[in-house]
Amino acid sequence: GRAVGEGERGEKRGRMATEIGFGRIRYIREIVGGWVAGESVRVFGRIKHPSDDSLPKLEHEGQTLRVSSDALGDDIVLKEGLMYCVIGELYPDSEGECVLVSRVARMVEGMDMELFRKALELKREFDIKWDAG
Repeated sequence: GRAVGEGERGEKRGRMATEIGFGRIRYIREIVGGWVAGESVRVFGRIKHPSDDSLPKLEHEGQTLRVSSDALGDDIVLKEGLMYCVIGELYPDSEGECVLVSRVARMVEGMDMELFRKALELKREFDIKWDAG
């Protein structure tokens, strides 16, 4: 089988390196509700490692998203139960299920998620107001 994020001949899919997105902030529940292959996202959640040794998952507000951390390198270990901000692109696995192919993972344990939620809500209101004109 081929790695997540690779095409039929092993080529990388998605944007060229010079066009890497900044990662639009999305809640996992928003991604679960609908996603686009190749979309660059920034997602927050706690790491959960399944007992079957499959891909780790980010969990937030009862929703989960599988994360491929292969591109982070062998030295990076996502620690169970800690809060992370993960930036990467969304791609389907071999069954068509969504996987976040991470390129950045930062531990943000202790971050005030309620304050973050309020700030994100204000940012989205601002974006709607000023992007519409």
